[in-house]
Amino acid sequence: MFHPFFKVVKKTYIALVMLSNVHYIPAQIPETTPLPGGNQVECSSGLTIKYFSSHNNTWKVVVSGMDIEGNVVKEKIKYKAIGHDPNKILTWKLFSGVGSEDYWDLKPLNSTTWNSTGEAYIPYEKHPANNSDFGEANGIVKLTSGSLSVLSTDPIPNPGKAIKVYFRKDDPNYFDKNVPNWFYYWSQSAEAKSLLTTEGIKMFKMTGDIPMLNADPTQVTFSLGYLNTGTWKWNPNGGVKVTYGNTEAGENWYPRVAQFGIVPNSNNSCNGFRKVMLGYGEINFNINIGESCGYRVETQDYGNIDSDIGHHSPGTTVQFIGIYGFTSVLKHEVGHFKVREKFWKDTGYDSDLDCDHDLFPDAWEMSPQGVDFGFIAGNMEEYNGNYNSKNITTAGPSAYYQEVFCRLLETVSKNEELKDLDWSYDPDPNSLFQGKNW
Repeated sequence: MFHPFFKVVKKTYIALVMLSNVHYIPAQIPETTPLPGGNQVECSSGLTIKYFSSHNNTWKVVVSGMDIEGNVVKEKIKYKAIGHDPNKILTWKLFSGVGSEDYWDLKPLNSTTWNSTGEAYIPYEKHPANNSDFGEANGIVKLTSGSLSVLSTDPIPNPGKAIKVYFRKDDPNYFDKNVPNWFYYWSQSAEAKSLLTTEGIKMFKMTGDIPMLNADPTQVTFSLGYLNTGTWKWNPNGGVKVTYGNTEAGENWYPRVAQFGIVPNSNNSCNGFRKVMLGYGEINFNINIGESCGYRVETQDYGNIDSDIGHHSPGTTVQFIGIYGFTSVLKHEVGHFKVREKFWKDTGYDSDLDCDHDLFPDAWEMSPQGVDFGFIAGNMEEYNGNYNSKNITTAGPSAYYQEVFCRLLETVSKNEELKDLDWSYDPDPNSLFQGKNW
């Protein structure tokens, strides 16, 4: 049968032969292209992936989860293909494009066989250990019909893209039922751990009777815990006292918790002795965060802490939603130790500079800023954690200053550092706390 395409090819071929020695490859012979990792895909112009999605959100799917009663919830994935030979066996796979094609162990829903149009699901047991395995990392759909295969990353008429894979935000985590998915996956990412790491303080070491200051600070990385009882519990109705986070690292760890060395022959010191910090000892570098951090965090913007006076009247109340709230609380709690870094990172802690042992240098306590916060050199100011979060002026100088300092850390930006890592999905269609990438 005559076809105009073959007429054009024939004429082009003849012209090329006259110019050079050309090897003509007939168009009707299919080519095969090896994928990385050795997977062979035989292309077919007719076999096409039309859609593959959950909750009518094109090219996005959700791993099955577990409700609060412990029942597995199968998250439906609707799929459709065209160009399938009904006499050929059809299979659907979802994986990274290399290695095992059963990464997500994709299964047909309510059937034992695959069809060109239907529903599928990713089993609950296939939750990965790492947040980095969500998103597009393992999101290539492979559709096979007999000996022919196409990928979702193939060009038009196929999608030309990878599928994004999500987890159900508030479900109990597969690996630790005591924490929700959002806490487990957001907290173990490398980017979150970078927020939990801070420079630290330079330490002394004793060379005989002489204290020598180390060249570099000793870095600190905080661990992270989760609490959801009492004031740590999320209350969507508001109007109750809420605890977002805490850490003991900002409290006074002189003289018993941290490790100190006594410098001999220091009778002229303000206390008749001189102690220098040799190590962190038993300082508890752990941060607990509450259930509210996965939903909404409310704080106040206090302006500029480096102003000498009059800077500590709170301005606008600020709210951070979802992973932005989680990020803000990490910054806030690490900030309690950054207060110590501000004063001692480069000099090391030396009791001769802090005669009242409250971890604030005497010279700074006598400065306009120190006086403005209520510090009095010679008075040991303990951290008072029992204060009204909306009226921190009554908390005492140490907690007052630390809270202003830490709230500035969490309000100076939009806290979007972890936005690209948020692969959470909230099943509530009216949710105010939907994942940032859904």
